[in-house]
Amino acid sequence: AIAAWDRLKRRRGLPEPEEPLTTIVRFLGFEVGYERVREVKRGADWVMLRVKMTASNLARPIPQFGSQAERQYDIVCLWERPGADTIAARLGHIGLSRRTVLAMYLGRLTERQLNDIGRVSREQQLALAVLDETLLIFLAAQRDARLPVFLRCALPYACVNPYTPFSAGEVPPEIFFGREEMLRELINPSGSCLVYGGRQLGKSALLRRAVRELHDPDNEQYAFVKDIKTVGDPQAGHGPEHLWRHLRDGLADAGLLVSARIEKSERIAEAIRKAVLSKPRRRVLALLDEADHFLDADAKENFGVTNALRQLMFDTSRRFKVVLAGLHNVQRFHGIPNQPLAHFGTPILVGPLEPRAARQLVVEPLEALGYRFENEAAVLRILSFTNYHPGLIQLFCHRLIKQKQAEAQLPPPFVISQADVEAVYSCLLYTSDAADEGLGV
Repeated sequence: AIAAWDRLKRRRGLPEPEEPLTTIVRFLGFEVGYERVREVKRGADWVMLRVKMTASNLARPIPQFGSQAERQYDIVCLWERPGADTIAARLGHIGLSRRTVLAMYLGRLTERQLNDIGRVSREQQLALAVLDETLLIFLAAQRDARLPVFLRCALPYACVNPYTPFSAGEVPPEIFFGREEMLRELINPSGSCLVYGGRQLGKSALLRRAVRELHDPDNEQYAFVKDIKTVGDPQAGHGPEHLWRHLRDGLADAGLLVSARIEKSERIAEAIRKAVLSKPRRRVLALLDEADHFLDADAKENFGVTNALRQLMFDTSRRFKVVLAGLHNVQRFHGIPNQPLAHFGTPILVGPLEPRAARQLVVEPLEALGYRFENEAAVLRILSFTNYHPGLIQLFCHRLIKQKQAEAQLPPPFVISQADVEAVYSCLLYTSDAADEGLGV
């Protein structure tokens, strides 16, 4: 990698710096695909390239350099050792001021220059990870995975906030902590088919995580999530039978049904049965979110659709599995005797995070960005304010990072005191987002 770095340094103004660049990013821990590295723009002393690569799970817990990059990274190589303001100006000229960027600074940065880069990154909201010669040599001595070490060294000088409190269930895998037993239960063909819990406690995030864990078409493993809020809703005019169309569409999107125009529920059920049984190793996990209206409507019709779903799972030896997720209606109907939900297994209750996972959600992303808690009491204070509620933890820590970034205290590490925690709590207590979730109650 150091030899590739030297070759890259000598290629200023020369074509095709792709080969040494690929060597360096692989050295960092990225997995580079077969697609050619593409040059996007070039200046007298810089070149911008677009690389298709993945960070696997090594970017945890920073999604901006992992799943949110969507396998496409912009890399800027900078010669002539420009200063922080020049780097920011050139990135703005290139048009990257709102994107995640890897910058290769072909020289050695001083502590003052690093602090200047941190200042400019925060002023211009740049998610900028810089690799210079000093960091490259330090990484060469690492025996384990280098990418987490690189990010922990570079990101304290970037403007990155890994928390996503307003994503409505779309929680990046890098900051999904805990729920391991629930995931195993959902993915297990013989496991529970019912999920319930209060609002904003992570049901939708759990379902989407199960999809990421199982979905692997190359190995005949399929999983999808469908929101069925309107099924059975009198205002929407969709009866419980409308559920079959959601299942049809899910399998059609996965390429398992040739025709997505089947309308009759019996024909859809038969098409699903044939699609699943056509391959000996094929499995399908259908996760149906917001199922409360459906259960209300289906109960009034003697659980006709639910009985058909149970029969379909039985006919396929549970290689086709349906999971119904909702509020406490799921639990309520499960307790009624002589109805098919009793055969769907013990309902999984999604509540506050377990203490270990809640602490991980607070501490690990912050530590990756260079933050250190003054003492354990400050961590426990956050958990007390948020009641171990994953959505509230994300909201709280998102605001905490914004507050600390505004202070612009460089160099790292940045200390988080109990006074910082109290200030964020006071700021959030009366905001609509926090009040809606019950912060501090």
